[in-house]
Amino acid sequence: TFAGLEGCDLTIYALGKKSPVYSVCVRFASQRTWETLYYNYIYLKLMLTKKYGEPALCIEDNVDSLGGDKEIFEALKSGKAVYISTYKIPEGSIVLCIESLGYRKQNFVTLTYTDQKNSESTRVDFEDDL
Repeated sequence: TFAGLEGCDLTIYALGKKSPVYSVCVRFASQRTWETLYYNYIYLKLMLTKKYGEPALCIEDNVDSLGGDKEIFEALKSGKAVYISTYKIPEGSIVLCIESLGYRKQNFVTLTYTDQKNSESTRVDFEDDL
């Protein structure tokens, strides 16, 4: 359970076991209906907006004209419909979005926290690999 929603997976990104965490991603449970998926997105967006203010970037395509769940999920999967809100915070950023993995028939909301300082140092380490 995370932020009151059950069935989520948490992924922590770091270069190694003793390296600082540069990003954390919460993937909420896959939903079979657009109504439930959209509700989860709006529920989290309202809480984030209350805590951090309006998003710095918000793209929410109107999908009402697309028909049913199948058409909406196909539009999400192909990129013809996008739902994303990005919050800038002093420590970095928070990205909330709806994702669709059509080949696996999974449609879910993700919430990703990225630490600016640790992310920059990680990027430098990655560039050293090149």
